[in-house]
Amino acid sequence: MRPKDGRRGQGEPLLIYDKEMQHKYTSLAQAACLCRIVNYHGIFCFSAPDIGIRWLGNLTSKECSVKRTMQQGFTLIELMIVVAIIGILAAVAIPAYQNYTARTKATAAFAELSPARTAYEVRLNDGQGIVTAGTTDASLNPIGLRDNPSQHCDMETLGTDAATAGIQCNIQHAPPALGNTPFIRVVRGASATWDCTTNITTPEHRPAGCGSAAAAANNGGNNNNNGNANS
Repeated sequence: MRPKDGRRGQGEPLLIYDKEMQHKYTSLAQAACLCRIVNYHGIFCFSAPDIGIRWLGNLTSKECSVKRTMQQGFTLIELMIVVAIIGILAAVAIPAYQNYTARTKATAAFAELSPARTAYEVRLNDGQGIVTAGTTDASLNPIGLRDNPSQHCDMETLGTDAATAGIQCNIQHAPPALGNTPFIRVVRGASATWDCTTNITTPEHRPAGCGSAAAAANNGGNNNNNGNANS
């Protein structure tokens, strides 16, 4: 039997119709959630027994007190997508950053050789002769260097005559991409061109204008062999 207040009787199905959103709901909990959104307006409840459908009235505030349940956190697929994106970015960014730091270190080391190279050339042009090859202050001070490694270089002088005179920077705190005990050297040469060579194997990591020390050594050996053969 249906209550006198017009509410749904026991066993009667409930049909909830939202005039504004044109949706039908089959449970009071669903309507209550929506009711909170529209501030208790536009929600009507109907009882649908076999004899027909009749209006039961607006939902009361008590009936609309059921709280909406909001999704908390992230789903597994969302987390997997984020992890995949991070992995792709890392695969591209990490090698690029390693190349950048290696090239920057080598360029900074090469820059420290420039003032010493100029000072050495001035010394030779003044007729003072080459400095003794070595890593002590006696060998380094005459060209403005000293036996005290900087952040980038531990310097040493090379050569036994004007053609082989040179300066070498043994790179300090080198990133692994530059290899073991990397160095950059400039050698005056017979024509006073101050050629730059390095044992850094990756061409992209070498300073501009610096060639491979191994290739230069091989070329020098070939030239010597050719000279001996011609003799």
